[in-house]
Amino acid sequence: ILGAATFLEAARGREVALWYVYNHLWFILLLALFALNVAAAMAVRFPWKLRHAGFLLAHLGLLAILAGSIQTFFRGIEGQVSIVEGATAETMFMTSQSQVRVSWTEGEEEFDLDFPFQPGPVDWRRGKTRYLGESDGIEITVLKFYRYAQARTTSGDDSRPDGQDAAFRSITPADRDSTSLDAAILVEVSTSGKKHEFWLRRNDQQYGYKMLTVDDRRLLISFVYAIRPLGFELELIDFTRGKNPGGMGNASFASEVRLIDKAEGIDRKTKISMNSPLTYGKFTLYQSSYRELGDREMTVLSAAHDPGRFLKYLGSIMICLGAAVMLC
Repeated sequence: ILGAATFLEAARGREVALWYVYNHLWFILLLALFALNVAAAMAVRFPWKLRHAGFLLAHLGLLAILAGSIQTFFRGIEGQVSIVEGATAETMFMTSQSQVRVSWTEGEEEFDLDFPFQPGPVDWRRGKTRYLGESDGIEITVLKFYRYAQARTTSGDDSRPDGQDAAFRSITPADRDSTSLDAAILVEVSTSGKKHEFWLRRNDQQYGYKMLTVDDRRLLISFVYAIRPLGFELELIDFTRGKNPGGMGNASFASEVRLIDKAEGIDRKTKISMNSPLTYGKFTLYQSSYRELGDREMTVLSAAHDPGRFLKYLGSIMICLGAAVMLC
């Protein structure tokens, strides 16, 4: 199965392999069965002798790696932090968790309804729909999903900043440009006996939301990633790009940031580059990519928390030492 998943990832990408193999409970159960097999291989050789030392060390290393992998599956966190030069971020986008959010205000109170939505890494087949649920008289149904979508605007809707509404067409990953086009959904919102259909593109400043007026309530419908607090703040002071010889293409990216943790009294500058991540608290932040926004640039950092990493490193060392002992 690992061999098949490797070919699947090479052909279709990491997201597809995660969705169809690695992030499934049945795959974790296979790891648990493999761990049981390894433990049995050790048990049948009991009582152990000195000549079993390398064998036991290597197999204990395998068990440590499997335990770390299972720990990562259940408690690991992975997302992105986007910061514009001169701005500050204190939250991360959970790129594996999407949601349709409905927001409105009543007097001075603000209300949010979140409908979790996990569409998968590929376009939906024709006719597939998904009912996300009902809350406070608002029902959400997703009618279409495109993993990568490009807008085709049609005039006649003044609820957009530029007076445009949009339909979307699916594009292949190879057709994406530097703006890294995201997923889009055709959503149906039912409330007060009326149905409203419109397209939304995830986390898009122009097409990522829609305003509806229903029964004197102005509803803001948006398609966004789930958000998680970092526990500290990052301010992007400067983003730099190193060029290849001759100026053709980027050789490196680096973000000079200011790390602020008011609870711990920390305020210091540091640099995050492609080969030099920042580890603070429980998160490690890696330089991932960037976007150009007119006269400013936005850095994109990958944020990860892997509680099983120590066990996986320890297990790898134990396997190498066990193999060396067996050879000796």
